[in-house]
Amino acid sequence: MKNAANRLIDEAADASGQASEKDSADRGKTNANNPVDVFVGARLRRRRKEMGMTQRIVAQKIGVTSQQYMKYERGDNRISASRLFDVASVLNTPVSYFFDEMDEQTISQSPARLLGAEDIAPPVASAHDVEMDSPLARRQANELVRLWGDLPEHARARIVDLVRTMSELAEPGHDKEHH
Repeated sequence: MKNAANRLIDEAADASGQASEKDSADRGKTNANNPVDVFVGARLRRRRKEMGMTQRIVAQKIGVTSQQYMKYERGDNRISASRLFDVASVLNTPVSYFFDEMDEQTISQSPARLLGAEDIAPPVASAHDVEMDSPLARRQANELVRLWGDLPEHARARIVDLVRTMSELAEPGHDKEHH
């Protein structure tokens, strides 16, 4: 009886999948993974490995199955904004990390651009983003963010004071030789 029930469920899933494929074809969609989703998935994988975590652990922490998380990393499934927020929290990194270093060719493959929206520019950096020229600088910044949480409050305050002073000394027009 159980096998017959499982067979019925599988047949229903197959029929649903065929209908879904037909619906996608009718809308002009392809079954290929979008390069933006693949890029974000690769960044998910890279950061997870940097943190020394397994797919299973991340999946459990964000409340999805291991299979679903694996699909995010492969770019098979798009990850929602709320889920990406959760993953960024678990992986102790800003959400922007998952889009850093995306090349123009990948950007051009976003869904809106594929539909002909050529007049939209890539997302702009916010006042909270730090302009960094090299991948090394980005890795160093991510490492600082990761380590920041481990510091006691008094150490954080001193570091902020130090960085503020260094920033003031580096301002254009500041006479460095007199200090």
